[in-house]
Amino acid sequence: MVDFATTDYLAFGNKRQVHCFALLKKYHIMSILVEYSPVVVGTIPINIDIASSDIDIICECKIVDFDVLKQLLSDNFGDYEGFCIARSDECIVCRFMLENQLIEVYVADIPVYKQNAYRHMLIEHRILNLLGEDFRGQVIERKSEGLKTEPAFAQLLGLVGNPFTELLKLESYSDRQIIDLYSVK
Repeated sequence: MVDFATTDYLAFGNKRQVHCFALLKKYHIMSILVEYSPVVVGTIPINIDIASSDIDIICECKIVDFDVLKQLLSDNFGDYEGFCIARSDECIVCRFMLENQLIEVYVADIPVYKQNAYRHMLIEHRILNLLGEDFRGQVIERKSEGLKTEPAFAQLLGLVGNPFTELLKLESYSDRQIIDLYSVK
């Protein structure tokens, strides 16, 4: 089982994962964010990324500390190409480019392991392990055609409704139930 809590697994992954690991290390991204429990999520960790995929990092921060974190992000990443930061009452989203790679940092007042991005990644990883390389290829194909990740999974599994919500419902499914979802399509 992959330990997504660290980035070490990326160093031994495919070419894109190794590049992601190298960028994060070279620019000290995870060490800068360490106080906020950073976790890399999304398509790169589970090997369903496409050329335009960004490196997604989620963090946890108490709302009362948002201004401190916003300053930390500005101080450390503000000089990078495309830097922008937005804050709402519920989250901070920071984007910037490193060596032609988009980095997106999403911060909420929710433990990282309870954030939807992390939960989606875990269920997607489980589904990919259960359904194999053919299914992985189909997800990547749909993403290449313009679908976002969750809608691609939902379409392939025949899920009806909001793909982001429906995918989370699969957390409680047994392996057999997930396999059956795909096999009856």
